[in-house]
Amino acid sequence: MMIRTHSKLQGTPEAQTWNIENFSKAILQNNGELKWELILSKLDQADFMLYDATGLKMLILFWSCNKDDPFPVQIFLQPWMHVRGQLSVLYQMVNAPPEVLDMNQSATKRVIPEDLIPTLLVSMRQAATQLASQQLNCLDLLEAIMDLAGTVASDDVRILMDRLAIQSPELLFIGLAKIQPIKNELHRTLLPNLLNMFLIGHANSPLVLRLLWHIQPNLLLEGFFEMYRKDPTTVSRILDIAQEAKIVVQILKADVPFFTLDLASLAARRQNLNLEKWLMERLVKDGFVFFGACIDFLEKKCAIEMARQSGANVIPTLQLSMEVIKIFFRVLSDRPLPPAETAKLTKLSQLYTQLYPQLNEKGSLENKPAGVEPAENERNYSEEVEEMVRLYFERLYTKDISASRFASVLKACRTSNDQRQVNFFACTTHTLLDEARFFNQYPENELMATGELLGLLIDQHLISYAQLRVTLKLILDALKYPVNSKMFNFGIQALAQFRDRLSEWPQYTLLLSKIEGLRSFPSIVESIATTLKQLAQKDPEGRMMASPKMDNTEVHEHEAPNVTTLLQSTSKPTFENPPEKVQERVSFLINNLSANNLKSKSTELKQLLQKSTWGWFSHYLVVRRVSIEPNNHELYSTLLDELEMATLTDTVIEETYVNINLLLQSESIVDSSSDRNLLKNLGSWLGILTIAKNRPIRHKDLSIKDLLLAAYDQNRLLVAIPLVCKILQHASNSKIFKLPNPWLMGSLKFLAELYWTEGLKLNLKFEIEILYKTLDLDLNEIEPTSLLENRGPPGIARSPAPPPPDTTNAATGPAISETGGAADIAAAAAAAAMTSPIKQFTEDIATPAGPPPMTSIATPPGVGALQPENRPDIDVTPILNKLQVNPAIAQLMGQHPIIKSTVYAGVSEAFQEVVPSIIVTSANIAAISTKEMILKDFATEPDETRVQRAAHAMVQPLASSLAVVTCKEPLCNAIMSLIRSNLTQNGLPEQLADEIASTIATENIKLLCVYIDQLTQARALEDVDRNLAPAYASRANYRKQHQRGGAPFFDMLSLNGAPHTVQLPEALRPSHGISAEQFRLYEGFDQRTYMQQASPMGGYHPEAVGPPPPFVGNEPPNNNNNNINSPAIPNNANGGGSGNMWSAKLEQMLLELDRLVRQSGIHSISQLPPTHDICLLIRQIPLLISQSPSPGQTMLAFVEKVVFMLYQSSSPFALEVYTMFLQSLFEISGEAMKETLSWLIYADDERKYNPAAVSMFIRYDLLPMEEYDTQLAKLIHAKADGVIEFAANLMRICLLSQTPISFLEDHILTISALYKLEKNDEAPPSVSTFIHDLKIIIEKPYESIQHGLNCLELRMLLAEWVRLCQHPMATEALFHSLSQKVMEVTETDDGRYFFFRLCTENCVNHYLSFRSVSSVHHRRMIHMIDSFTKLISAMVLEEASDKNKIRLLNDALSVMILVLSYHHENRGVEFNQKPFLRLFASLFNEISKIRTNTIDTSALITFSDALYTLQPINFPGFAFSWLQLISCRSFLPQLLVANENNGWMMCQKLIHALLKFLSPLLNNQELPRATKMFYRGTLRVLVVLLHDFPEFLCNNYIIFAQAIPHSCVQLRNLILSAFPRVMHLPDPFTPDLILELLPESAEEPVFDQSYASILEKDGFKDAIDRFVETKDTSFYETLEKHVTSNRSEILCAFVLYIGAKSTLIKPLDENPAILCYNHLLSKMESESRYTLLSAIADHLRYPNSHTCFFSATFLHLFAKQSELVKEQITRVLLERLIVNRPHPWGLLASFIELIKNPNFWKHDFIRCSPDIERLFDNVSRSIKHTERVYELLVSK
Repeated sequence: MMIRTHSKLQGTPEAQTWNIENFSKAILQNNGELKWELILSKLDQADFMLYDATGLKMLILFWSCNKDDPFPVQIFLQPWMHVRGQLSVLYQMVNAPPEVLDMNQSATKRVIPEDLIPTLLVSMRQAATQLASQQLNCLDLLEAIMDLAGTVASDDVRILMDRLAIQSPELLFIGLAKIQPIKNELHRTLLPNLLNMFLIGHANSPLVLRLLWHIQPNLLLEGFFEMYRKDPTTVSRILDIAQEAKIVVQILKADVPFFTLDLASLAARRQNLNLEKWLMERLVKDGFVFFGACIDFLEKKCAIEMARQSGANVIPTLQLSMEVIKIFFRVLSDRPLPPAETAKLTKLSQLYTQLYPQLNEKGSLENKPAGVEPAENERNYSEEVEEMVRLYFERLYTKDISASRFASVLKACRTSNDQRQVNFFACTTHTLLDEARFFNQYPENELMATGELLGLLIDQHLISYAQLRVTLKLILDALKYPVNSKMFNFGIQALAQFRDRLSEWPQYTLLLSKIEGLRSFPSIVESIATTLKQLAQKDPEGRMMASPKMDNTEVHEHEAPNVTTLLQSTSKPTFENPPEKVQERVSFLINNLSANNLKSKSTELKQLLQKSTWGWFSHYLVVRRVSIEPNNHELYSTLLDELEMATLTDTVIEETYVNINLLLQSESIVDSSSDRNLLKNLGSWLGILTIAKNRPIRHKDLSIKDLLLAAYDQNRLLVAIPLVCKILQHASNSKIFKLPNPWLMGSLKFLAELYWTEGLKLNLKFEIEILYKTLDLDLNEIEPTSLLENRGPPGIARSPAPPPPDTTNAATGPAISETGGAADIAAAAAAAAMTSPIKQFTEDIATPAGPPPMTSIATPPGVGALQPENRPDIDVTPILNKLQVNPAIAQLMGQHPIIKSTVYAGVSEAFQEVVPSIIVTSANIAAISTKEMILKDFATEPDETRVQRAAHAMVQPLASSLAVVTCKEPLCNAIMSLIRSNLTQNGLPEQLADEIASTIATENIKLLCVYIDQLTQARALEDVDRNLAPAYASRANYRKQHQRGGAPFFDMLSLNGAPHTVQLPEALRPSHGISAEQFRLYEGFDQRTYMQQASPMGGYHPEAVGPPPPFVGNEPPNNNNNNINSPAIPNNANGGGSGNMWSAKLEQMLLELDRLVRQSGIHSISQLPPTHDICLLIRQIPLLISQSPSPGQTMLAFVEKVVFMLYQSSSPFALEVYTMFLQSLFEISGEAMKETLSWLIYADDERKYNPAAVSMFIRYDLLPMEEYDTQLAKLIHAKADGVIEFAANLMRICLLSQTPISFLEDHILTISALYKLEKNDEAPPSVSTFIHDLKIIIEKPYESIQHGLNCLELRMLLAEWVRLCQHPMATEALFHSLSQKVMEVTETDDGRYFFFRLCTENCVNHYLSFRSVSSVHHRRMIHMIDSFTKLISAMVLEEASDKNKIRLLNDALSVMILVLSYHHENRGVEFNQKPFLRLFASLFNEISKIRTNTIDTSALITFSDALYTLQPINFPGFAFSWLQLISCRSFLPQLLVANENNGWMMCQKLIHALLKFLSPLLNNQELPRATKMFYRGTLRVLVVLLHDFPEFLCNNYIIFAQAIPHSCVQLRNLILSAFPRVMHLPDPFTPDLILELLPESAEEPVFDQSYASILEKDGFKDAIDRFVETKDTSFYETLEKHVTSNRSEILCAFVLYIGAKSTLIKPLDENPAILCYNHLLSKMESESRYTLLSAIADHLRYPNSHTCFFSATFLHLFAKQSELVKEQITRVLLERLIVNRPHPWGLLASFIELIKNPNFWKHDFIRCSPDIERLFDNVSRSIKHTERVYELLVSK
């Protein structure tokens, strides 16, 4: 009890806790013979607990008062019953100071025994002695704590262990290693974690690991093995550790061959091991096993090195040195070996010789610079040399020595006679190259210094020949990193030093010329170009360029275009070169040219360029820039326009012609893709300068047709076609060269003829296709020329006649020539990637790439060829939504959306090309055949319904089978071809594109055939009914004329088709119709359609007219009402005995379920208890189905029955039960769901038109609304029987019931179709009533508004827009058309306001109507909001002027704010801010996409005004969303960089509103969770501003500081810590820092002066100004009157205003501001004084005149004021410094200056309590320590 309560006693200052001595004396007086050990052991009680160190101190004092023996710690180390009390004692023992308890004096075992310390190395003894003196050196204590880890105190033990791992990891680790066996899971986890800490690196790692080796060597070895397994390069670290711990030899004895061999190789390389001796000893000991391990080791190292040199990504390992490899082979080859092993060793030796040719050279190590010993890469240098190298590198990185100076020192050392200096040079170069693999981990500054040094060493020939190749490869690899990365900058820094030596390495220079990133560095580019030019002059044939002199660096022509060909061809310039300075300046201007600085650069260029230099400039621009920078062509063209020098432009055009001719005549142009890229770039440039600017290309300069004809004859179309296409594509920007320009048409027609030429390569066809797409032309519409009819060049097969573009016999797509193969595809992919942006492809994915598809169906008489304009318009969207995608391909599609759009486009395009004509032809053939057969067989049948049924039964399978067989293979091939070509065009590798194409085609061809099956059946029904219409009519007329009997019917039309029937004998002639048996023959036609073969339930049914139920003979159709609404899903369950048994069981259970539903008496499913028999039965049925022999078919059959029961039900409860049951079955069987929904959506079956049942499907989200809406609308437009009434009733249930189950947007196409019927007066009464009621419902909330608009039409417009946004194939033209329509409907301001209100309220209500927030629902919730904001953005774009654009945006925001305000006020605490957050965020995102500079700023200000209106103080329910909106990374930075400081003003308002709202919330003592979250969010916003926009905080600090309560110290410090980014703050800990002497202290800070407006009331500001001038004491009365009015804003403003006015007035005793501060401090109460002093502290910021003045003011007030004021000054400063960073610089400097005064520490308030005293002591020690460190650094 005494230990528990010692800190809660009240008493005198001298006695505030228990007196243990008095207590002991009192006990001894009553009982002098107590057993004190027993008393301590009895502390094992539930109530015993030590809460702090004082409790342990009292316990030990109690013992010492009664016993002279040492404190018995063993009592507390033994097992206790109450472990939490024991753990509290052990915790205090661990942390007890030695003067209270010294565990090393107790009789316990030690972690580090004293007798062990003398046996350690001398370097380790000091650390071991220090560790041995700690409390944790007690092994028994550590073991007692670990024993508690398995008890109820395990969590506390884990926390204690974490603390000990920080305080003393050495003792904890060694102690845990000594405790064996492992006690628990915590023990097992801690050991490897702590071991890893010491393996990675720790100050005492050598000591700990040496001790561990003697305690648990296996543990250390396991740690080494695990470390090596994760990263083999750590073997270097392992060797360092082992050497420090002196255990290398012991580790090499481990039985882990690869590891020990790698470690031994590295040790030998460092000359720490005699590898030859060690290998021989191991071979003697382990024999052939170790020999095999050595061979395996060498093989793996060889494989890794070969992979590394080939450029592959390999596991990083350390390379074997030459000397080590020689030792291995020498030792292994000396042993007698079997022939197989000898052969293996020989082969391995050959591989190493190929890798390292030096191994074969006897004198390979002799070609070294003078003074360098042979094994410099492997030798071990003395510690003195290594230390000297380390110091020099340290000086280099601290900029104490420059890189050039360092290189000069190395150069002198290299030729020195002093061996130490030679070793210094060798060690430096070795260290530099050995560290290369870690360069990417270097800090940037150090890496740049290293790069400069490395380049200087190369430049000064200080790198040996053997090392030079590696060094140059290192720099080349660095230059391949991304531009502006630190490794790229390292390469640039190194290359810049030795660029003058590039001429020595021709191929290296050529490789450098292909690196794109170097073009931003003029000096390097000029050096490379000059070198290439010199090399071209010396070696015209390019032999030097072709000689491979670099390992692992192959020249790939397709990597980047280079200008070698053009430089070689222009080696003798005909122009005058300007001075070198002019050339450099022009190069600099062109390098830095951009659209923003075009005018200024062009002005300077005009001054630099003289007429004599135009030739040079034209050559420079065309060859050095235009030919290799296609992305800058428009920029350079604009530059020429800006220069306004027509003659110069002509010179540039002439230079372009010259270089095009040079390339066309080049012999390497056919084989060099880089030269062809140059030619294409020049062609594009020529088109920009001529055709695009309406200038002709003269025949004498370049004849397009002659060029193409010559290329055709010479088999050089690969060169000519891309050039011509690049030139002609700029006709899209011309006013003259556009259709029907004869010159352009002639070229295009000739290109069309080339396109249709058989054997033309695929990539050339792509070029022509891209040209036609650019010009918005269709290849099928351009008539080809016939210029090539009589020509037959080698390599291209002759085509007798080009195929007409509109026939059905054209090829399905471009074919790959036999000679091209994979190379052609790769070339096509490269060409497409360079010439066709991805965006262009995705915008026009449905454009066919070739002529219409070819079909193999012969056209019968009467069937015309299908023309393109007569193709049926097939909607492929349903089938695209059902595509089956392999999971791997689906993952690729998610990562690269272009793949998805390409696949969908390829399937759609192939389908449109191949299928429509085949469907029409197949249906036509089947219809004609059926007509002939029906007219013959049914010539005497008077019932037209039977004729129709028989015709339908025959024509459907006949047509569908014919279409499927014909389509399948061409469609599959077309899909693969299109997808493959489009993917390669977009940059995918050919192999991957082929894999994706073939997978998509093969996995979906069956699905597509099902779709074709249904489409063909629908078309065939139309055709056969049209063909048999006369036969139907003749029978109807016969029935009307012979109602009461008459002559038998005979169809005279049958004589036309089959005249032979009249010659049959009477007995064989048809009469009185046909019998039932004969009719079954026609019935049998429909038994095996492709659809039924593909799926047990009929497969997929898109837009199909399903067959009627089977009938026999003359039986009339079944009119039983019970069957009208049942679905016609085929029953394919097993028909055998087992299947019948399961079907009977399930049917019986279903009937039982129906009985329970009817007899339950329950009206809603919500009243159904989970244990009801209905629920139990529903759960049992799926289990029974899963046990059937064929669960899939059984499920399909059973689902059919459930659907039937659903359609028979009439009560709401029954409908809900069956729908819920179906939902659970659909979750089990996706196939059942697919088949049921396919029937429900696509089947032509009137029985499915049950509004109540379908509405249940919609309510339970079982029906895909978009598909269903599309199909239902189509049926309404077709006026199918019963559909219109059904649709009206369904819409009434869904939209007009008391609880609507869906939204108008879900049924927009259906509603539009019904509304159209109503407008055309074609609607039945039910539709008219529904439309009328729907209008009333929609208009009801707006009855009081006179808007004059049709609310229903507005809602439908919104719904159409939402649906359009959902459609994957929607185009910009559709969006534009619909937005224009909206603008026309809402042309007045009132109409627009009303439309915005209607849309906003519907979006919000739509969002709030969802009860669940599943991912599917969430997408639907936000989609309508996103679509609406996209509509607003489109409407903004429709406005003509910027002013109207901003006005419309402002109107939309205003309406949204009003709607938010209404919801906020009426819903109260139920207000949901999420839809409004999405609304505003989405609108800002959409408006941000409008890249119009003129409205960017205005739009930002408009949004800012809206957010200011929505500030939390007005709408607290929207506070979190508001904070998210203003802190958005796409809003706040843009606002702060807006022009004319408008952004700063708005941002100031927003941040002030934020702080103003937060301030009262933070005044409460206990903050709710919401307030804490909002505060953290505010803190993060201010941290971002502090980091990115500190000037903004500096400018507005006084306004923000006044809005923050004094209790929020960290928030206030955050704002006051801001300082301009251009300023470098002095260190406030600098000794003898005097603020007045800083240059910055004379500068006035820039800040917002609006704070002073509050002082203007009643002339207070004028009075202050007069007082500053006169110091009239009568002002004090006015001051007290204004300042003491309990308004802190006035006081804070006064403090700053008078302080700013008085900064220069000296001395301080007479300063007006200080006089006023003194007066106020003497008159104010404590709280007001605190406010005044806090206001002064607010201006202690970065160094400026205000900080200097107010700091001096504080020090002056502290010196002159009373003790009470001094305490308050100290409190104000201290409470701002003891919080977390940041701390204002001025505040910290002022406090340091204050406490430097020795008198400060004599004040009583510093010693008023132990806590305060301890706080000041800590602060003082911290500051003094920092000062000492600073002085030490300065002295060094």
